[in-house]
Parts: sequence; C-alpha cells; structure tokens
Amino acid sequence: MRARSRAVVLAMLVVACAHPLPGEAGCKDCPPFPVPRAEAEFRELLDVPRGFASGGAVSLEEIFLNLMPYGPLDLQVTGAATHDEISTLKNYYFGSVCRILGVDPDRLTVVFNCGKGCVEKRRDQIRGNLDSWSEVAARFEAAAGVRLVGAWGAPVAFRVNDVLKAGDQVFVAAPSSVMGFIPGGRFSPKASLAEALAERSLRVDQVENLITSMTKVGAVAVRYRVAGGVEVIQLGIADNLSGVLFLSEGVEPPAERADHENGSSYVLVEKLAKDVYFFETR
Repeated sequence: MRARSRAVVLAMLVVACAHPLPGEAGCKDCPPFPVPRAEAEFRELLDVPRGFASGGAVSLEEIFLNLMPYGPLDLQVTGAATHDEISTLKNYYFGSVCRILGVDPDRLTVVFNCGKGCVEKRRDQIRGNLDSWSEVAARFEAAAGVRLVGAWGAPVAFRVNDVLKAGDQVFVAAPSSVMGFIPGGRFSPKASLAEALAERSLRVDQVENLITSMTKVGAVAVRYRVAGGVEVIQLGIADNLSGVLFLSEGVEPPAERADHENGSSYVLVEKLAKDVYFFETR
C-alpha cells in the first residue's frame, strides 16, 4: 500500500531532522501566535510535515493515514496548561500541516464528519463485532508497560509508547522541553524494534499480538484513560475521534460536552454493554 510506504520515507526524514533548523520568521501583519510560549517549538515541529512533503507528490490517502491518532503527522501536546491550549495548538497544527501539504482541510475532515449515517455506521461496526473490540482492550491491558499504541500503518508502521517503527527503521521520540510536543522533540535511532522494546521491558510478542488484533477490527489506536479504563480508537483526525471506551469498574462514563484529553469534547457517548461505551468527540 503506497500510503504505508510513505510512512517509511517519513521515518528517515524525521531522523535526519533530529536537530531542526529554527522556524521561519513570522510575517509582520500576522496575528500573534495563539500560545506565545509555544511558538518557537511549534515552528520547529513543522519540519516534520515539510520533510513529508519533500518526498514528492503526496496523495490524500497518504496524508489522512499519517494524520491518524499518534501517527507521524498527528500532534500530542503533553505539556499544556489548559484544555483550551491543547485544542488551540492541535487545530492550529492541523491547519499548518494542510497548508504545507497543499490540501484543503475539508477534504480530510469530511471523511470523518460525513453526517449522521457515518456515525451510525461506525457505531454499528463496533457493536456488531464487540467481542473482537473487547479482545483488543484485553490484549492491551495484558501487555505490561504498554501505555498507548498507534497503528496507522501496521504492520509496516506503528508506535508503542515513545517507540516508533517505520519499515526497517526504529527510533524513540522525546517530547519537546516546553510544550511536550510529539513530534517536536528529539529522535534517537535504534538498531531494532526488539532492542527499543527490551530497553522499556516490553515484550515483542505481546506488542505484535496486540497490533494484529487491532488490525483485524480496524482500530487505529489504543490507550489508557487518565480517568480510568481503556480507549480504543476506530477513526480520528485532528481532535476528532470515534471509538469505544472500556471503563474500569466504578468509573462513570464521560458526559456529553465533557473535555477529552486530546483537546476535544465528547459529543456522543452511547452504552453498548456494561462499562462499554461508543463515543465520538469534536
């Protein structure tokens, strides 16, 4: 699949940008950067989509795939002071990526925000195959030390905690020092996936089995929730997510309009089974 091969190219470009050049100077007539203390690091992390674009023509499919949650063009903001900062920076970054890659953002978000019928289709796909989605959550919980997995291009390209694999290349991503941007920190190459996982006391077989189960149902990411339980993501772009929550015993489901950790808000939370909820955020 061509979109997956692009992720391999991106890995080489990112490693080459381990010490990125300073960001471009702002224009005189531009409005102030929305989060001033983040500006310098934000401009540096734009080297990632620039490197992606430098590999030649980029299809819409390639862009969408690599913008998936925890993918190479997605942005985590782990050092923000408020939920609004996360939301602002993620959406600002998404717009910047689209500008750099020359794509209309609506052409990407329409795949996600395509009407009530799309939401119902996503929900029914999970509800009709809930045992397999439950297996993903169970394998994730059984994989000791694994906190999150992004499987945007599995089995060729994926992320486990801070370890990223793209083809034959493996590297570790460190968050930026001020805002905790990922990407945006420093990237350390590793000799192999086994080496990188062993350094973190993670088992290759558990990771591979988990990713296989994710691929089987079409899950693109899975992570632990701060509030308790596991979130398995079916689809996502920018701060829009769709997926299923497997809540820890005694944990209340999020209310609609409640804040999500990625800067968005819940717009739909629907019970599928005991402690299991389909959800969407915007």
